[in-house]
Amino acid sequence: MMLVSKICAAILLAVLRLGAGLLPLKVYQKLDKWSQRGDLKAAEKQTINKRRKRVDLFMSVFLCFGAGLLLSTCFIHMIPEVRDSFDKVIKSGQYPALEQFPFPEAIVVLGFFAVYLFEELGELLMGHGEKKKKKKKANAAGSPTVNGQSPVKMVTSDSEDDRHKLTIITVPKEDIGTRRVTEEGTDNDSDDSSHHGHNHHGHSHGPPPILSDLEERSVAAAIRGFLLVFALSFHSIFEGMAIGLQPTLKDIWFLFAAVTVHELAIMFCIGMEMLASHIRVGIYIAYMVTLGLITPIGVAIGIFVTEYFQDPTPSHTLTIGILQGVAAGTLLYVTFLEVLERERRKSGNGLIKLLSVFVGFVLLSSLEALGGHGEPTTDHQTQTTVGLSFVLQPVTTPRYTFYSPKA
Repeated sequence: MMLVSKICAAILLAVLRLGAGLLPLKVYQKLDKWSQRGDLKAAEKQTINKRRKRVDLFMSVFLCFGAGLLLSTCFIHMIPEVRDSFDKVIKSGQYPALEQFPFPEAIVVLGFFAVYLFEELGELLMGHGEKKKKKKKANAAGSPTVNGQSPVKMVTSDSEDDRHKLTIITVPKEDIGTRRVTEEGTDNDSDDSSHHGHNHHGHSHGPPPILSDLEERSVAAAIRGFLLVFALSFHSIFEGMAIGLQPTLKDIWFLFAAVTVHELAIMFCIGMEMLASHIRVGIYIAYMVTLGLITPIGVAIGIFVTEYFQDPTPSHTLTIGILQGVAAGTLLYVTFLEVLERERRKSGNGLIKLLSVFVGFVLLSSLEALGGHGEPTTDHQTQTTVGLSFVLQPVTTPRYTFYSPKA
């Protein structure tokens, strides 16, 4: 009966997580359509702008709410677990050097910098920095650039007869770098014709066009999405393992309910965040499927280790603590340098955004305080360590709950 309940919980969790992850795709499409839709009278700019402002506010509220959830996940849940892991290792006496330095906090910060470095390297490989320089030079010169050269040549003339000799090529901002540019003259004069022919030849045989701004944002969003999926996958596996390691039916379904509330809210908000960053739909679906299946995999691991493995070693506990610390640092980066930084740059509704972050933080922190991630019969961090098969007996303290093996 216990095994069947755990399997049912894993399957149900997979379905719910996948649904919550894919729901933003439909919601985002509906919101976008609603923001641009209107009858003949409502097609005026004023009405459309009001609708778009409402959509922007709705998106900002949800994204800030999600940032609050991530903030709570990092500071109230994951970082204390990292400290708990290191405390257990220190008490074992096998790594005395860990007492000499605040390693848990340092590992979280290293995780933050690792993600920062990874994203910067990704943008560097895309040539992001070079494209920015070209755009700055183009703006300084007063004309856009294609392949490092200006496709617009402004020629002035006071003569009425010379106007037919002018060739002015305009390239929309959104098209810069997405198509090749040619110049076709309208004058049959030999000098002008040869000049235009030369320019045409130069553009036809130049280097490949650079990525458009939208394509660049899409690639950057895919990189950030990968980092976020990477971080949340660690955390989700641990939570799934906690469910798989529960000793009673009551514990299984209580923890399942708490984890579900937590995971579904985060999946939905993360989905809205990814779509707002212009990620490609195919990549988005792949990420959501991955996240949807991760926690059930953790449940399966929890079931497996309770059947086949023995007491965890300090090395196992230390490894889990390090991985959790890196994951926490990743969530810090996403929360502060991605979501909150972008929302703060937007003008207006600052207090509403702040309230949304606060509500998300308080909601998840309240679940944590009520025992959402740890029942009296389980230690989340210890039981998610590979190799644990003991049922642990709680030893309660006023603030935290520690555990010792049953006699």
